[in-house]
Amino acid sequence: MFKAHAIQIKHLNFLTLSIVRNREYQPEAVDAPQEFSLQTAHSEFDEENSEIAVKAKILIGYNDQGQKLDNAEFYLEVEVEGFFSVDLSLFPQDQIFHWAEHNAPYTLYPYLREGVYAMTARLFPHAALLPLLEVPTVRLMK
Repeated sequence: MFKAHAIQIKHLNFLTLSIVRNREYQPEAVDAPQEFSLQTAHSEFDEENSEIAVKAKILIGYNDQGQKLDNAEFYLEVEVEGFFSVDLSLFPQDQIFHWAEHNAPYTLYPYLREGVYAMTARLFPHAALLPLLEVPTVRLMK
């Protein structure tokens, strides 16, 4: 019923699972949800093994320069690395880096969401849930 994609995740590693409560945190009358940042990177394409590695990291409680924010309730980092095999008979090699930069983060995001949820559930009565993201769709017109 479902056709497998030409690129498949073969192995996944959690590289970082870290959460630290900010003891200096002072809740305000109205707590705003903490913002998060998503960072991604990928390796070169390994032609011999038809593989590419992609990393994705969620940071909460840090600014754009990676410094801790004074008003953060906690500091969290979750990083995963996925290894993807590519069937070159079905996927054009010149599009692999585009896929790794634009599509692979959506594949890794559910693992990041689960890591954030699991870590915050251990420290707080209400675990943090990262939002669902809209996946851009492409429509081919004939």
